[in-house]
Amino acid sequence: MPRPCLYRAAGVTVVAACIACSPSKDRAPAAAPAASAAPAPATTASGTPEDLTFSGAVSGRMTSGRKGGVYFCGKLGQRFVADPIEGDVGGTPMDFSVTIGDGYKGPGTYESTRELTPGSGYAAITVGLTHAGSNTKEFVNGTGANTVVLDAGERSGTVSATLVATGKGKGTVHVTGSWRCPPD
Repeated sequence: MPRPCLYRAAGVTVVAACIACSPSKDRAPAAAPAASAAPAPATTASGTPEDLTFSGAVSGRMTSGRKGGVYFCGKLGQRFVADPIEGDVGGTPMDFSVTIGDGYKGPGTYESTRELTPGSGYAAITVGLTHAGSNTKEFVNGTGANTVVLDAGERSGTVSATLVATGKGKGTVHVTGSWRCPPD
């Protein structure tokens, strides 16, 4: 029966089953964590790679993100939250966020519609954008065709959403592309 082995990588302890915790010519030493199929992009001094394109009232690309303000990324009760991911859009520091509320069931595709019906496969999605450090979102998605895909690791995904101005903003913003949570 395999016994547990502990690995420590990037500040996280991982428990994995290993058959023997001694090196062999046929396998890597037990102290080396197993390689993942798709390694996460490296975080650099400028931040985590992002690929978000904004058009409309806020235009430009966010190519690098870092954790902003009171940052959280992951499952929070019955929700998924990635808020805020701070990065420059058109030379202006902005905070981007994704929340999947009612209807969150783990990694997968989430769409919002005009009506949220329990069991419909649709979820309450909130995608937000604001100037970095602002206490309220300046743009949030309305009802309609907004899609968030959350990857298996629950730390990255894609988005396509139209954001409408709240009391602080003016106009609309369309956002599309891929996002990644900066390290905690």
